[in-house]
Amino acid sequence: MRLKPIKINKTMKKAIGAILGLLLLPALTFASEADLVIPDGVRSNPLLIWGFIFTFLGLAFGFWQYQRVKKVTAHKSMLEVGQVIYGTCKTYLKQQGKFLGYLF
Repeated sequence: MRLKPIKINKTMKKAIGAILGLLLLPALTFASEADLVIPDGVRSNPLLIWGFIFTFLGLAFGFWQYQRVKKVTAHKSMLEVGQVIYGTCKTYLKQQGKFLGYLF
């Protein structure tokens, strides 16, 4: 059995060219976050410094609250619920890690 050749018209050529162009476009852009230029005025911006201060204060407050809650005793059933939630979150994070590994 002999196969007939496919006739490609102008519309199909344009569509194939557009698809190939879209597929090859990311290969033409070689840029990363390391290529970003930070202006000199941004480094001494007081808003940036205040943002870092509030971030570290929030981390310290969160750690302090964590230490206080860790000392509180809990009912046995609440500890079991906590273990179920922890196990679910752990499984979810493992799956997301595998997914991100496949993406990269």
